[in-house]
Amino acid sequence: MINEKYIRNYPVPMLFLSLIFLVKSLFLAFYVTPLWAVPDEIGHYSYARDLADGKGVPVLGRGGVIGQDVMGYLEKSNNAKPARNWISQHPPIYYVIASWPLKIGELVTNDNDILWRIPRIISALSGALLLLVLFNTLSVIGLDATKAAAVAASIGFIPMVTNLSSGTSHDVTLFLFCAIAINYFTRYIMDREIRCAYWCALWLSLAAGVKVMTPLALSVPMVAILLLELSLPKRVWLKHAVGISMTAFFVPLMWMIRNAVIFGKFLYTSETDRAVLPIPLNKSLADYIHLNNVFDDFSSRFYGMFLDVTPGSGSLLMEGDAAPRHFTMHMYTLAGFPLVAFSLVVLIASCICIWKMFDLYLKAFRLDDINLEKINLMAWLGSWAIVSLCKRLLLLLTIILSTSVVVLFFNLNAGGILTTAIVSASIFLGFMSLPLVLLINDGRDKLFIYGFIIFMVFGSILLIHVYHTYIILGEVRATQGRYLYPVIPLVLLSASIALIKMRVPSMLINISVVILACSELLAFICQVIPFYNGASS
Repeated sequence: MINEKYIRNYPVPMLFLSLIFLVKSLFLAFYVTPLWAVPDEIGHYSYARDLADGKGVPVLGRGGVIGQDVMGYLEKSNNAKPARNWISQHPPIYYVIASWPLKIGELVTNDNDILWRIPRIISALSGALLLLVLFNTLSVIGLDATKAAAVAASIGFIPMVTNLSSGTSHDVTLFLFCAIAINYFTRYIMDREIRCAYWCALWLSLAAGVKVMTPLALSVPMVAILLLELSLPKRVWLKHAVGISMTAFFVPLMWMIRNAVIFGKFLYTSETDRAVLPIPLNKSLADYIHLNNVFDDFSSRFYGMFLDVTPGSGSLLMEGDAAPRHFTMHMYTLAGFPLVAFSLVVLIASCICIWKMFDLYLKAFRLDDINLEKINLMAWLGSWAIVSLCKRLLLLLTIILSTSVVVLFFNLNAGGILTTAIVSASIFLGFMSLPLVLLINDGRDKLFIYGFIIFMVFGSILLIHVYHTYIILGEVRATQGRYLYPVIPLVLLSASIALIKMRVPSMLINISVVILACSELLAFICQVIPFYNGASS
């Protein structure tokens, strides 16, 4: 639920940008993006159709399947067999929503070409609403309407976001739910209204009802910060700490209990029973990063990874299938000018954030002891660092540590220079933020540093997960930028606070967004559409 005072402040240009994104996504969904060309779309669609047909929530490996009609289309065969639907591992909230357009569509047409595309409407609507939520959040921190509209719209000019918004996929809906949670997180830190903390917890819980594991990596640090920031007497603090925690983790806990009852394991996914290497790879995390260009993969696939299917050819072993299927999945990642332009815009934004970080460090060095009031647990934890000498030593040691880690990463990563610079900047900002949580009380400045801390925690969990998968399976998996979507609104928030504090002119922001828009258009015209035409020919 969005506060009415912010709804009334949506300017016409922002509403127009959201509408443009919706129209763009719907056009691509029904006329450009081929069927099943979005990651895992056949599984997402089949889950939604099970619910639309009244079959209930499918059980992984024991129920939900990808239907014979869909597999027949992929294999160009009338004798195709249904396939195990690995997407049944996910909770049902997105699929309940996506089933409704399908139910309505089945009342008016029996054309599969339309019905198979109809659930894509939910992703398109989610993307359009996402831009409005981001604008709302940026308005809460005081970014003026013109800049807020430009920064929010920039997400809509990332080709991968557009692509996912034109397909049946839970990724953009998850993005939206996490953005709403971050909106309330922002309001709580700024205004200290306890109801905002509960709304934040509720939307985090709902996000975990779309996809459990990824939102949990966001929920844990966010809820921890909410509890540390509660400015209440001890007994009241305990009551709200329990209430917020139970709200945030209720939905994922219910799903885990379901898994435990059915499978005997709380965290059961399609990979739980996958065959692993007899002996795990003897590779360190440093080896994994150095040998596999992990961050380049994340970067390019964050900006644009496109798929297409060639029916009736090839031999593809689907997840959970015993025998290969006769179709081929093609993948293309964007390259050239669009990717370079996007990377340069992100790198410039990172430099502005580093500028802002050093400005905070200078303020912390000069901060008088009496300015730190013990208004909550976080301020109390920082009271040990009030002594000027101790505080300044802590800040200097953090600068040295952060710089050392960045130098180590530069020597370790074998990827492109732009990607290496961006990842190094994010590592530097994450480490540099850590001591400031003990030394700063201003709400907006806290949001700036919390964004980078949570991003560092989230990114570290994701990196450890893909590394663990690599050493037990012997293959590089899950290096997809879309897995970062839940935390992107926080990064955008931190960058926007830097724009405010550093007084970056509107002209520079608008030029950057125009470059992103032109780059996306160029990417679709020169790379994406030719790829679709070539794969299908």
